Amino acid sequence: MKITETLSVKITDIFIDNHVLPFQQRAAYIYCFDFCFDLFLYNLSLLILGIFFHHGWLALVYVFTMSPLKMLAGGMHASSRGICDIISYLTFCIGIIITIYLPIPAIQTFPAFWCFCVLLIAIIILAPIDTKSHRLTQKKKRRLKYLTAIYSIMLLSLYLIFFNFFRFDSIQIMFFCVIVIWINQLLGRISKGGSQ
Repeated sequence: MKITETLSVKITDIFIDNHVLPFQQRAAYIYCFDFCFDLFLYNLSLLILGIFFHHGWLALVYVFTMSPLKMLAGGMHASSRGICDIISYLTFCIGIIITIYLPIPAIQTFPAFWCFCVLLIAIIILAPIDTKSHRLTQKKKRRLKYLTAIYSIMLLSLYLIFFNFFRFDSIQIMFFCVIVIWINQLLGRISKGGSQ
């Protein structure tokens, strides 16, 4: 987003002018601030959209499932930031619409839990997917795989809590997120940029 980029430049320049940050690392700090602001505003906008359409809970479950797991597991990247934004918002809208208007009764069964487990294991096995422009060291790959496994265990626990309280809409949106992440990982692996 242009707003976050402008804000990142201004904040970085303020820190540089006050000798808090070195000028030589200006570009790196601009990128980091921009990434953090963009991530915050994107997730906040999803929550606001969810609340606006009276499905704030589903938006919260979506954000809690999709954002951290996607960042840890990696996957294919869009060719530009604008396309990434469009795909991200469309994915959110499709997930919410499918959950609300096409409830899947099979989600309410115990075999669905095992399917969820298999998808998470597949994500852990594929994680992390690096890119052409940013290759990960073996140490970083092991750490990201470990964190993906830990977060997956948290999601499994959340799944069981939702199942216990009959929140099948929450389970369905989690399923949707995990399927999207897995497909994104496969696409990243298939594309020229993905390697193990």
